Amino acid sequence: MAVIVAVTPNPAIDVTYELPALTVGDVNRVGLVRHRAGGKGVNVARVVSQFGESPLVVAPVGGSAGDLFAAGLDSAGVAHRLVPIAGQTRRTTVVVTAGGETTGLYEPGPVMTAAEWRTLVTEVSSQADRARVVTIGGSLPRGVHAHGVAELVAAVQRSGAVVIADTSGEALVSAARAGADVLKPNQAELAEATGEADWRDGAHALLDAGAGAVLMSGGPDGLVWVSRAGTLRASGIPAQQGNTTGAGDAVVAAFAVGTVRGLPTELVLRRCLCAGAAAVNSPVAGQVDVADCDRFLPYARCEVLR
Repeated sequence: MAVIVAVTPNPAIDVTYELPALTVGDVNRVGLVRHRAGGKGVNVARVVSQFGESPLVVAPVGGSAGDLFAAGLDSAGVAHRLVPIAGQTRRTTVVVTAGGETTGLYEPGPVMTAAEWRTLVTEVSSQADRARVVTIGGSLPRGVHAHGVAELVAAVQRSGAVVIADTSGEALVSAARAGADVLKPNQAELAEATGEADWRDGAHALLDAGAGAVLMSGGPDGLVWVSRAGTLRASGIPAQQGNTTGAGDAVVAAFAVGTVRGLPTELVLRRCLCAGAAAVNSPVAGQVDVADCDRFLPYARCEVLR
C-alpha cells in the first residue's frame, strides 16, 4: 500500500543539459545530458522514497514519450498507476550552467479529453482510498479547466487523506476554494494568483477562500507557514548554489513524510527547509542527499511571526 500518492496531471520527460555557460543567439556545446521521467509528482515521489516512505505516482501518459516515462519509473523502482491518453507526453528541458544559473524550456503538454480526465480523477480517487497523504503537483494539461484541480482535491477529500496542492495561477485559487489542506506556492506564484503584493495578504486570501494552510517558499528567506492558528517562518540555512529546479518538490515531499509520521509542525517545517536546500545541491530534480538534510538540520530554526 502506498502511504503517499503523488499526482502529476501534466507529466514530462525531463531533459537536463549541463554546460559551462549559456549564450543566447549562439551555438552552445552541451557537456552532459540527462533524461528521466519527470513532473512535480514524480519528483515528490522520488524524494519520498529517499526518505524511506512508500510513494505511488498517478499520471496520464501517451505516445512514445509516455512509454519512456513508464520505463523510467520502472527502472527507478517507483510504483505507478498510469492512465493512457491519446496525446504525446511532453518534455521539459532545463539548462544548468557552471555558475549555477538555471534556464527552463517547458513544452505545454498534450490536449486531454474530458473522458480521459474523468478516468484520471477516478484513478486518483481509487488510490487515495489507500493513502494517508496525496500531493497534486504542477500544471494542468491543455483541455482541462483550472477547476480540474478542485475535482482532484474533492476526489481525495472523500477518502479522508490529507491533500497538498502545489500549482499556480487560477488552479491554485481553485484548489483553495475546494478546501485543500495545504497549498505550496512560492512567493511569486502567491502574488500572481491572488493579486496581492504582500505575501501575508495573499496567504490570508487563500485561507479565506477555503484552504487549510499555505506553505510559501521564499527562496533565501526560507519557508513561511500560514494557518488560522498563526504564522511560522523556517530559515537559517546558508544559501546553496546549484539547480533550483525541484527544490519546491523536495519541500512538498518532506512535508508529506512529516505528516505521515505525525511530526510537530515546527520540526516538519525545519525538515522541509533542509530538503529544499539539499535538492539545490543535486544536479537533477527529484533527488536529495539525506545526509545533507541531516547536516543542515541544526542550522534550521523555526520562529513565530507576529
